[in-house]
Amino acid sequence: MFGVSAPSPGADAGGLDLGDAEPNWAAFAVQQYLEALLASPLVVVETLTDVQFQKRIDSPYERLWRPTTVQPTTSYSSYESVPLSGSGRVVPMHLPRMHSDISGNLRTITDSELEGLSGLLKGHLTDFCFRASFAVIQPGIEEFMNDMLDVFEDVNPTTNILSHAITGAVLSPLELVRSRLIVQASSSSRRRYFGPIHALYSIANEERPSPSSSAFSTLYTPRVLIPSILVHSVGPFVRFFSARIIQDELGLDAAFTPVLYRLATLGFLAIEAAIVTPIEMARKRLQVQRLDAFRQSPNHAASPHATRTQAFDSVVETSATPYTGMLNCIGCIVAEEGGRRPVKRRQHMGGNLSSAEWQDVYGGGGGEKPATGVVESLGRLAKGISTLYRGFWARYAATVILYASSEIAREDGW
Repeated sequence: MFGVSAPSPGADAGGLDLGDAEPNWAAFAVQQYLEALLASPLVVVETLTDVQFQKRIDSPYERLWRPTTVQPTTSYSSYESVPLSGSGRVVPMHLPRMHSDISGNLRTITDSELEGLSGLLKGHLTDFCFRASFAVIQPGIEEFMNDMLDVFEDVNPTTNILSHAITGAVLSPLELVRSRLIVQASSSSRRRYFGPIHALYSIANEERPSPSSSAFSTLYTPRVLIPSILVHSVGPFVRFFSARIIQDELGLDAAFTPVLYRLATLGFLAIEAAIVTPIEMARKRLQVQRLDAFRQSPNHAASPHATRTQAFDSVVETSATPYTGMLNCIGCIVAEEGGRRPVKRRQHMGGNLSSAEWQDVYGGGGGEKPATGVVESLGRLAKGISTLYRGFWARYAATVILYASSEIAREDGW
């Protein structure tokens, strides 16, 4: 498990044994597609939870990390809405605030008139292409590097981590497209991209960071590429040394102590998810903002509701001010977001909410006066840091599902 790549959020996928004379391509494709399909609802929940901008609602909005100030809305009447096709009614433009509760987030998406059940399968075809490509390319790069460096170990940490990083860099445009497809609104009147190929073409031609940028340099812009390399380096690094601890320090073996071995593996997968989750949140937020957000672009957004930093109408509220990089994104999240949980979901899709309740469900509102003092400052800092882990449980659940799938496939000889 630890020696194979993790092309989808933090979990190992059953790779194709390229050393076989006749690889079973059909079984390989079926496994990769089923894994993408099974993990899709959790990937959607994780992505939407990660990219959703949740202004701190227990204190006035403070932009501590950014030069510009945006005044908070003061009542629910100022929230934007969109007409619901064929009904003559209007609904809120964005989904309510999402938190770490997986089942609650799944209900929020499926019960919403904006998304529905089909919203849980967005981007799964792109995820399948990414997963299958990763499982083929990464072992080939690792084997090539081992041959070039005369490495004879089954798994060498250096070549293993480098091959993951290189493969993640090569396939980063697919991850960019996957995030865009998941976050864009499903309604045909608001949809910006009509598939992965159209998304790649649109991004490459409409969001060039500078007038001299080519389509290639746009898709591989460092602001998106560097976080992808980091994510795909940290995962295999943690998995490799976790395997050494399980086998050498704990003395566990999959053949002789299968239960304890797998429990320890699940524990270390949780550690991996905890390390990667804040980086993944920052990466996805950078993926969903326009790549040309820092220059005056002649290309207009797809909708009058979208700002210049957005490439499309998103189904969740995203930051209106572009992040300059991964560290800036993490700092802004810690400084600006967090706060108390929203009110219960009761009736909020029906519109029977007071102004205060609406602000709790959808965000906004001035709230209380900012607390002062060391204790209060540490409390705000803790809330901001906890915000970085909103997508942890969805990511870890997807990890467990994909790990179980790879174990079943390995035992069945796929």
